[in-house]
Amino acid sequence: MQFLDKIKQRMKLLVDKSIASEEIQKQRIEMCNSCEHLLHFTRQCKKCGCAVDAKTKLSSSSCPVNKWQVVIFPSRIE
Repeated sequence: MQFLDKIKQRMKLLVDKSIASEEIQKQRIEMCNSCEHLLHFTRQCKKCGCAVDAKTKLSSSSCPVNKWQVVIFPSRIE
């Protein structure tokens, strides 16, 4: 059982690392909302075609015109 608990813990860490914090999400979406490349009706970026409401939540995402970057977390998985 200890082995499965360890696997669950590692999976949770991976999921936690893949989602940006609410503060970062908020900052990113504010930048996208004021960007000239945002298609407001569809909430898509004209540069990369992404759905900005989803993309801004992923820590591994970055803006195609460098308005915001990837969030890098220190490694917590041994």
